[in-house]
Amino acid sequence: MQNQTGLPPMRPLFVDFPADLAVTDVEDQFMLGPDLLIAPVLAEGVRERSVYLPAGVDWVDAWNGEVLHGGQTVSVFCPN
Repeated sequence: MQNQTGLPPMRPLFVDFPADLAVTDVEDQFMLGPDLLIAPVLAEGVRERSVYLPAGVDWVDAWNGEVLHGGQTVSVFCPN
């Protein structure tokens, strides 16, 4: 699909969620394709971080299968 649209695989959240104005303030998360939200841990020893889930869709936690509603910030455990 990306070869048809010209969208890069890694892209800022506002590309996929232009109606959610809160994503313009998110600088350390990005989309990998249309389905994966990436929120990297950038400091050694960090075991938890806040992740903003863009509004308009439900999100599935890849670790435990929990469904989370978009439009909220959640605290996520960061395993080793």
